[in-house]
Amino acid sequence: MSHSHDFGKDCDIGCPYWIAQHSEHQKQVLHILTTAQDTYEDRSSVYKDNYKLVGRTMAALFPEGRPGLKTEEDYNRWHIFELIIVKLTRYVVNFDEGHPDSLLDMIPYLGILGALDKEMLEKRDEEGDPFGASETGLG
Repeated sequence: MSHSHDFGKDCDIGCPYWIAQHSEHQKQVLHILTTAQDTYEDRSSVYKDNYKLVGRTMAALFPEGRPGLKTEEDYNRWHIFELIIVKLTRYVVNFDEGHPDSLLDMIPYLGILGALDKEMLEKRDEEGDPFGASETGLG
């Protein structure tokens, strides 16, 4: 984000001339935008186009479309499941180098999903559903 001013000198966000010409709000907006750009470039170098791999993965896992999500609990489980898939596919795009951060991030989500499943299955038991916790080993 550099520019030249009257006396031909290249100037960027830190330049006193630039600072004098911009309001605090403009400076904050530009700071956020440049920080976001830096973050995007940094993450893209690691995760590549993972967002496209997530879509292909979900389509392969659910060829008939996503499961019927009706309740708040369904959406909570789906959200955590998607986070697991994102972490798994981030690992996949970095398989040759490994990506321990994605593996470590995934572990808590697996525990959270297990706990949410247990709650769902216990609720089914209470309702007399034959597919409740007592039939799955999570009870």
